Amino acid sequence: MAKSKKERGRIPFWYRLFGYAVLHFEEEHRTAVLNAVLTAGLPLFAQTETSISVPQGARLAWEKALTERQIVTSVTQGGLPTLLKRYRLRVGLVLGALLAALVLFLGASVAWDVEVEGARTLYPSDIEADLAAMGVGIGSFFHNMDFEAACNEYRLRHPEVAWMGIYRQGTVLRVKILETDIAAEEERPLYANIVAAADGVIESVAVIHGTAVVKAGQSVKKGDLLVSGLLKGDGVESFVCAEAEVIGRREESISVFVPYEQTRSIQGERVLERYLINFFGKTVNISINSGKIPESYGTIVKEDGISLSGGRRLPVSVTRVLRVSVTEEPYRLSQEEATRLAYTLLKNKLSALLNGGSLLSKSITATATEEGISLQGTVSFSSNIAKTLPFSAQ
Repeated sequence: MAKSKKERGRIPFWYRLFGYAVLHFEEEHRTAVLNAVLTAGLPLFAQTETSISVPQGARLAWEKALTERQIVTSVTQGGLPTLLKRYRLRVGLVLGALLAALVLFLGASVAWDVEVEGARTLYPSDIEADLAAMGVGIGSFFHNMDFEAACNEYRLRHPEVAWMGIYRQGTVLRVKILETDIAAEEERPLYANIVAAADGVIESVAVIHGTAVVKAGQSVKKGDLLVSGLLKGDGVESFVCAEAEVIGRREESISVFVPYEQTRSIQGERVLERYLINFFGKTVNISINSGKIPESYGTIVKEDGISLSGGRRLPVSVTRVLRVSVTEEPYRLSQEEATRLAYTLLKNKLSALLNGGSLLSKSITATATEEGISLQGTVSFSSNIAKTLPFSAQ
């Protein structure tokens, strides 16, 4: 083992780079090999009692010369070419090593993530996409980014943004947004009354602007005037946009029907349509299915990213676009399953009907028929029935 380590230490860098071969032989052939070394005139750079180290290009010539002298040898190859040949079929390993080296090389000069703060009506994903189109996004080099120009351009395109700032924190771009209330102000009419949005019995009236024309305990119909935008005082009349919260007690009929016979979608064969690599904001299509996929096949997109500790993602991911066949399969619910589903649907329907109001009482009757389960009944609840109705004062 000591000789082996010493032998490897004598291999020059040049031969490690371009390749070398070590020819091993029995110690009894040492004299014959020495004569071959003196007479063959072939290059070698190291010699021990049981081996000679030669350049890769001279290996075949040495094997021929020793074979002619009836010297049996075994060969060990080394160097960079041998290493690459060994891993030539491990494409993923090679690509991974190259990718890791490139990521480390790019390092802190590229944005790896974007975080948006303060957006209320705008979607963070839309903000990121718009900024990326301006050259400020994942995969962009910091020295090519103009934060001030991007903020100005974005605000010109989106008047609902009152202020915008972009900051760099390590390899993360932090985008801060302050939205205006322009849209809400434009929707507010100059003059308006408050009318009933539904039939009900008034429980309370809280007026912010305007004059109440109803009181608690009074029954109203849909469209009846609740709060007037006309103000009177000392012989002077003025008009305002009435604002108020009018809580009314309402009753509504509610019904749900769930048939026993149902259908469900079953996923079948999956076909790979495309394989994409997303690298620092750039998308490269590395595979595509040239065969004709039926239009009836649905699309499934799966993205696999690389995450660091703390949940931060590297700007590198692989996306698979799959096409999957979907068929409708009939199946039958039991009476218990249909009843459970009917009450779930009733709960959702009731939640949408209340819309922030308070449930006072409910009376529901369940009926089983040959076709399915039917739920019918009435609910009593209180909610804000105020509806703004603009008018002209001319």
